[in-house]
Amino acid sequence: MSFTHNHWIRRLQAFCNTALLWSIVFLFLFVPLSRAAASVFGLAICILFLLSGNWVHRFKRLQSNYLTTPLMALCSLLLLGYVYSVGSGQDKLEHLLSYSRFLLIFILIACLDTSEWRSRCWQALSLACILVVASSVLSIWWQLPWGKNLDRGLGGNHAIFANHLWQNVLVSFFVCLCLFKAKFHSTRSGQWTWLLIAAASILSIFFLVQGRTGQLTAVVSIMLLVFIFLKYKQRLITFILTALAFIVIFSSSDVAHQRFEKAANEIHDYTVHKEHNNSSVGLRLHNWNINSKLVFDRLLFGYGSGSYATVAEKAFNDPVVCSTNCTHPHNQFLYFFVENGFFAMLAFVWLLVRLVLLGWRADAHSYEKLALPFTCVLFLHSLVDSPFVVGMDRAFYTSMIGLLAAGTTHFPKPRQMS
Repeated sequence: MSFTHNHWIRRLQAFCNTALLWSIVFLFLFVPLSRAAASVFGLAICILFLLSGNWVHRFKRLQSNYLTTPLMALCSLLLLGYVYSVGSGQDKLEHLLSYSRFLLIFILIACLDTSEWRSRCWQALSLACILVVASSVLSIWWQLPWGKNLDRGLGGNHAIFANHLWQNVLVSFFVCLCLFKAKFHSTRSGQWTWLLIAAASILSIFFLVQGRTGQLTAVVSIMLLVFIFLKYKQRLITFILTALAFIVIFSSSDVAHQRFEKAANEIHDYTVHKEHNNSSVGLRLHNWNINSKLVFDRLLFGYGSGSYATVAEKAFNDPVVCSTNCTHPHNQFLYFFVENGFFAMLAFVWLLVRLVLLGWRADAHSYEKLALPFTCVLFLHSLVDSPFVVGMDRAFYTSMIGLLAAGTTHFPKPRQMS
């Protein structure tokens, strides 16, 4: 009886483990497409993880992974913040639900222990991003059944599955993934295919979607790839050619030109009037101005997890301004700083530094090398938004951190400079 009982437990755990791994793959498929589907698969992953066993092996993977320490430090400070938080119960609950996504990072590190399953995750993400880009391009001529915009032709806003800021940020990282695949593809036809997909993605970023942040992250992350993959003598000329290409793209794109011209006007208006006037850039500048003052009131530990709305309502003291400013400070560094203090912000910086080291020291042909452009994208996005608490953004970033970290279970040795 004992043998039969143990046999069925092992079979159940094996089934749950397989279902868990496929749920992770589907998570990456739906992260760029649907917030609801990503949440469903995230919940399924947590449940299946508890049922799949293999705890000793997974604990050892977590224990030896070099991202575990900064992640644990950040999560511990977030949990500690609930003890002294001045926020309401509802705000603290919403805060907890937002940052519960960090659990997925630990689960992915523990479970994605083979290159085969990690490769399937990258393939699922690539397929989803291709659908995003293809949908934006096709919406130039047709209203797609799954598309939410009604713009036609070049110059409109062809964001399909999410808002324009998030879609362009996502696609900017996808361009880096395409270039990586093109460089290491085994066939010439495959290399050209990925280069054409990268070109279509760049077209989407600069001509079809009005997301300045994504346009900036695309330029910086692609220039970073040039530095990573080319030898010293090739870098200068490629840097110049890439910069000239982006200058041509920018000057020929009415979408990009108008958006950055508008940003310059909004900066000027704010410096003159010190009011955001419901403008995108003005909102952020006003937000940073107010929140930088809040930081110094409780420098070390902040006002507590889930406290931002309560504190911001008193600081802004204007219902109209608060309708857009009191949900989050549109800056992830300030968010950690205001709510959880200097040590939480420092833990976030520590996490970013470890991601940079992961990418810098990884083998050139491994997907972990993409941790460098990914961290670049996350850093720039965190300066203008709060990506760990906003909609589809948080699912993408937490999932990607887990996938990138899962490929290495120890702190990598320094690579030789080329």
